[in-house]
Amino acid sequence: MWRKLLLLFLALVVLFILVGCPGSSIDELISKMKFMNYAFAEGEPEIPAVALYLGKVNPGDILEVYTPVPEYVSSEIENKGVIISPIIENPGYLYYLDLAPGAFYNHPGRIILLGEDGEPIIDEDVEGWPVLNGKTPEPLVSSTSEAFQKAIFWRNIRYKITKIQIPEWVIIPRVISGAVVVNGLTPTQNLYTEASNIHNMMYEAMVDFMGADKVKQVEYPDNAPSDVEDAIQYLVETKKVNSITLYFIAHGSYDRMNIGGHSFSASDLKNIIESYSSVKFFIIIESCHSGSWIEGITNIVDPENVILAITTTTADKSAYSDWDSAAGYTDDYNGTIDVYIEWTSDFLQMMSYYTGPAWSEVTDYAEEHDIPNEAALYDLRFLSIKAGSPPETSYTFTERVGIQEPRIYRSYSP
Repeated sequence: MWRKLLLLFLALVVLFILVGCPGSSIDELISKMKFMNYAFAEGEPEIPAVALYLGKVNPGDILEVYTPVPEYVSSEIENKGVIISPIIENPGYLYYLDLAPGAFYNHPGRIILLGEDGEPIIDEDVEGWPVLNGKTPEPLVSSTSEAFQKAIFWRNIRYKITKIQIPEWVIIPRVISGAVVVNGLTPTQNLYTEASNIHNMMYEAMVDFMGADKVKQVEYPDNAPSDVEDAIQYLVETKKVNSITLYFIAHGSYDRMNIGGHSFSASDLKNIIESYSSVKFFIIIESCHSGSWIEGITNIVDPENVILAITTTTADKSAYSDWDSAAGYTDDYNGTIDVYIEWTSDFLQMMSYYTGPAWSEVTDYAEEHDIPNEAALYDLRFLSIKAGSPPETSYTFTERVGIQEPRIYRSYSP
C-alpha cells in the first residue's frame, strides 16, 4: 500500500515540475495535464507554438477575442476588434495556444476553455488573443515577460531576454528633413512592451540624425490616426520640412494596421502623402503583412513623392519580436544587443554604422543616384542587412530562418 502511495506522490511531483509553477493548485495541475491531452490529441504542432495557462474563470466572466485588424471591417468591430464575446456559465480553466509566438498579430491561435471536469467549454481557432473581463491576461502582454516564459508547452522556439544597449549615435550634419515615429500599440495589446522600447530607440536615433525639433513621436495615449496626420502637418507647416521619414510599428493585416485601437489603411496613408505633393516621403513599416502596403491593390508607393519604402516582411507573412534561437538555429550574430523587435533592432545597428564611420558611403551613394541622404542611408542599410560582410547572409535572424522577408520599393534604379 505504501508503495502505491509513494508512486502517487512521485507522479504528482513530476506533474508539478512538468506543467506547474509555484502557487499552482492540484486542480490547476490536473487541468493542465487534461489540456495537453485534449489540445494535442492528434499530435503536437510541428510549427513554432507556445501554450499558455491564463487562469481560472468563473460563472459570469466575459471572454472576448481581440483581433487588432479584423479581416473584414464593420461598424460594430472596427475599433474594438472583438469577434466573439460569450458570458461564461460554468467555472473552468482558460488556455491559449499561440501558433506564431512573438508575431505582430494577426496570426493564428487557438483559445480553449476546459471545464472543471476537463471537457471543452470553448475551443475556437482565432486570429487574435483572448481578453478576460476587459483585460488582456498578463502572460500575453509581453512575449519577453516572466509570465510568458512560464508557458506550459514550447515547440521550436526559445526567447532570450537581453539587457538593452543603445548604440553610440554619431550626429551628422543637419539636413532639412523630419521624421514621424509611430507606435500604434496600446498598453492592453500583445507585445506592447517590446514595441514601446524599440519605438523609443528609433525616436532617439532619428533625433540624433535630424535634431529634436524635426522629429515627432506618436505614442499612446495620443496615437490615433489623426495624431499621425497632425504630426506630419506640424512638420510641414511649422518646421517647413520638405522630406519626411515615417516609421510605423503596429499590429497589421492586409492593407491595414491598428493605430491606437483604430483601423488605419493603406488608402488613408496614400491620401495623406498625396496631400503633401511637394514633400518627399521615406516609409518604414514594421508589422505583420506589411508587404501588402507596397505590393497590394492600394499601393502607398504610387504617388511620385514616395522615394523609398521598406516593409519588414511580405504581404503573406508576420513580423516578429526578438528571437535568439528557433527551429534548431542558434547563430544569432548579434544576440547580446539585438533586442525587442528583431528587424528594427538590426536596422538601428546598421544605421549607427552608416551615420558614423561609413557616412561617406551614404553621401557617395546619394550623389550617384541623385537621391536625398535619407534614401541612401535607408537603402544601404537595407542592402547591408540582407547581404553584408560580415555576415555574408542576412543580418536579421528571422529572415535567415525563413519566417520574415523584408521588401523594398525604390523610385530610382539601385
